[in-house]
Amino acid sequence: MVSPYRRIAVLGTSVWLTACGASGSLPACSLPEGVPADARVVSSLACDGGGRGVFSAIGAALTDAPPGGTVVVTAGTWREAVVLDRDVSLVGSGAATTIISPPPSASGVRVKGAVAVRVSNLSVEKATAAGIRVDGGELTLQDVDVRATSKTAFNASPDPLDLPRPAELDEGHGVQVVEGASLKISGGRIEGNQGVGIYISGGRAIIDPTFLVANGSGGIAIIDPTFHEGDTVSVTGATLDGNSLVGVALYGEARATLSGVSVTGTLERSGEGGDGLLVVDAANLEVDSASSVEGSARAGVLASGSSSVTFGGASNGNGLAGLWAQLGASATVVGSALLDANQVYGLAATSGSTLTVDGATVSGTTGAADSPGDAVLAASGAALTITGATLSGNARAGIFADSPSPQTFTVTDVSVTGSQHGLVLQNQPDGAAWETPTASSFTAQKVSGDSILLDAGLGFRASVCASGDCIPR
Repeated sequence: MVSPYRRIAVLGTSVWLTACGASGSLPACSLPEGVPADARVVSSLACDGGGRGVFSAIGAALTDAPPGGTVVVTAGTWREAVVLDRDVSLVGSGAATTIISPPPSASGVRVKGAVAVRVSNLSVEKATAAGIRVDGGELTLQDVDVRATSKTAFNASPDPLDLPRPAELDEGHGVQVVEGASLKISGGRIEGNQGVGIYISGGRAIIDPTFLVANGSGGIAIIDPTFHEGDTVSVTGATLDGNSLVGVALYGEARATLSGVSVTGTLERSGEGGDGLLVVDAANLEVDSASSVEGSARAGVLASGSSSVTFGGASNGNGLAGLWAQLGASATVVGSALLDANQVYGLAATSGSTLTVDGATVSGTTGAADSPGDAVLAASGAALTITGATLSGNARAGIFADSPSPQTFTVTDVSVTGSQHGLVLQNQPDGAAWETPTASSFTAQKVSGDSILLDAGLGFRASVCASGDCIPR
């Protein structure tokens, strides 16, 4: 008996064809709703595409699809490295059922050239170097999962720095965007990749609700994007949890906004990093009131170098500080911000950085045997301007300033309650002339002989150390 269908090889791929004159019929292909009539269908079993061409390999279907066409991939695990070099839509049957798992040492999906590509409803897993790599054009991802991308053997051992800097060769990224390419991503889960979940180097991106979980070198890294005037990387509604080294990192001249983003449980890697948000070099980050950072191993927000941060969200329960600025960085914390239950400092500015606090709440900084528990720290030449803030229930001081200058230290309308000390000025420069903080209320426990009451209820102390430098740097 002659089979009603057979498979023939075409240039190393396979195409399902119905035998001429054969009796019998094929089962209908299992397709999602709304598939265009001229779409190409990829199926592991011979099936009736309802007039659509049916192929047994994704590459063959893409080669046959016209510009602007659609390729629908049915359920199955596809052992292919997919290249998208024309305008096309690649649609799976669902991230749980349509899986692209490329051959060893290959990326899963690669976008090349000045194309506009859409990929949806599928997964890419166990790729090498990059799960999805965008070398040019525009890629839109909708409900796509990327899992378990590995580094090449050469880069398998991490070499962390004091400030984690995922370099181009630090690969194993879930989604990698380079060379002026553009990414729009919504939905899906980027999980368990050895590198960064989404790595943007020389490209642009819009990241809408997406889960980035347990990636080995961070959730999102943005490095010197290629911007048109006014462009920025926007991240809205994303959830980042349990990533190592950093949650979201900005390098170079990157600019980004976070809106309604949740960053939780960022971990150290080899004893380094562990920051929820990291902003270095000349990068700029804005974080809205609906965003939150919680449970980072080190800082909720770390700004370093000539970077700048505007923070209006919540940064709670982090290991070192809710926000830490250093080495000349500029941080502005606005009225909607809440920094609660951080271990060492609520807010900290060191080494020539600038911290401006306008109406924020800092509470419950816990402290420990070797951890101060101050609401606000300004040290090592940092400038502090704090207005209208509420500092409550912090273990040691409301405001602690080491080597402060009257010209760069301003306190106005600040309330401090429930701390051991209200305001501490330590290692003051010779001849410093201090004015009473304006209209501020400092309620503190009574402290010993070197305390001076500058204002009703103001607890002021020249130092809290017997000698030397006692502030953790």
